[in-house]
Amino acid sequence: MVYIAYLTPTKKEFTNMTNNLPKRNDIEGKYKWQLTDLIGDEGVWQAYYDDILALCEHLLSLQGQLKESAQTLYDCLDTRDRLEMKFSRLYAFSFMRLHLDTKDSISQEATEKIDALQVNVMSAMAYIEPELLSIEPDLLDTYKQSLDQLNLYNHYFNDLLRQKAHILPKEQEMLLAGLSDFAGSPSKIFSMFNDADMTFPDVIDDQGNKSMLTKGNFSKYLESPKPEVRRTAFQTLYATYKKK
Repeated sequence: MVYIAYLTPTKKEFTNMTNNLPKRNDIEGKYKWQLTDLIGDEGVWQAYYDDILALCEHLLSLQGQLKESAQTLYDCLDTRDRLEMKFSRLYAFSFMRLHLDTKDSISQEATEKIDALQVNVMSAMAYIEPELLSIEPDLLDTYKQSLDQLNLYNHYFNDLLRQKAHILPKEQEMLLAGLSDFAGSPSKIFSMFNDADMTFPDVIDDQGNKSMLTKGNFSKYLESPKPEVRRTAFQTLYATYKKK
């Protein structure tokens, strides 16, 4: 997991920012996400994307074979782990980049590709747990004894058995995986509206100045020592949502 560090502006800096909300290009680098720590450039992004597709293809090639050998079982689980790590990084980068400017068409296109890719990833993995649960416990123990790397998954195996009653047959799990993009559409539509199109009236800050209210600085107004500032910010933001 990769953590992106950034600094919180001081009270003076925040006051200046709310009085005259700057463009991102005008903000000091120390306050920005360093997304290149996740993905260096478009070439790296595409390489990750292609690797993920290849891992999905390899994972699907193992379907129906997990009982055949300890090595095949380990290959499946290891491939799934590498797939999840690569996809998580690409997903985080793509959506964090979109949130730098939700009106940017390039970032929008990239996240649409990621949404479609997520369906491929989930579909490629959908068969794994139902198929694992079909392996007899004695055979699984034999595999773990013959291939020590499988013991890395002991907790996972135990947890999976605990949830057995709640895991659907392979065909149904794959059906649900294929519907994930469709099921998430209402949330995506609201997110685009909320992040790109919503604007709020100005409010009065602690110094009595008219300042721009945004979702980003809303919490700062709620931390004001003045009840009227807190009340006005709260009522202004939610009254705007109510009108929409």
